[in-house]
Amino acid sequence: MTVLGYGRDARMKETIAHVLAKRLPDGRWGLDHTNGNLVIEPRRKPSKMITFLALRALRRAGERV
Repeated sequence: MTVLGYGRDARMKETIAHVLAKRLPDGRWGLDHTNGNLVIEPRRKPSKMITFLALRALRRAGERV
């Protein structure tokens, strides 16, 4: 949604708050679930890809992270 320009839309506030709430104490995000048996990174551990995607979406939404 942020790529389409909806990041600053008031309806995105709950989603942004949820993403921020999932942030780990060290500033990264963990991999909670996967689809199927393809596991590239261990579950419940800090994930480089999830952290990258979360930071990118939050920056597009205008959040300072």
